[in-house]
Amino acid sequence: GGGNLQAGAKAEIKATVYAWDDGSQDTADFYYATDVNNPVWTLIESLIPSGGGLRTLTVEYTLPDSDSAVQAARVNFRWMGSQG
Repeated sequence: GGGNLQAGAKAEIKATVYAWDDGSQDTADFYYATDVNNPVWTLIESLIPSGGGLRTLTVEYTLPDSDSAVQAARVNFRWMGSQG
């Protein structure tokens, strides 16, 4: 990887999490927003860890066009429940 981030290019988001027990009840929700100053979060993907303990989860998505110079990404790691 590497290089400049630009609309239409692929971007990778990695999150290192600690999954409880076997990880089957944990979920990482990956989001992006096209404007960091006025974020409207869009779900990219939800991943369940492959086991318990320290895990690195990775998603790739295509950067959208934006009038903002700075976009944002976030990950919400949850136990059960629903995304949001």
